[in-house]
Amino acid sequence: MPYVDVGIDHELGHRVTLNLHAGDGRVAGSGNAAWNWRDVRAGFTAQLDDRWSAAVAWSRAYGATPAYEHYSTGVRDRNGMPAVADVSRRAVVLTVTRTF
Repeated sequence: MPYVDVGIDHELGHRVTLNLHAGDGRVAGSGNAAWNWRDVRAGFTAQLDDRWSAAVAWSRAYGATPAYEHYSTGVRDRNGMPAVADVSRRAVVLTVTRTF
């Protein structure tokens, strides 16, 4: 399963970095093209001091087909049915990190 990852972190000054990412994943094997996907992410990271940083990022995945819009690992929900999620939808992620 090859995955191509292209990313850049660009210093903007004032301890802020622009983070950009694009990826392209291919599932190997005959008939598996329905599981291919692309993903993108854009965000900012701020260095708060020598040990703390905070980041916010927007991400989105795009499946070759709607297969990832109704994705399930087979884990059951509280009603005993396989839990289903749209893992390709947009998301905003906030991260706070401290190094020791």
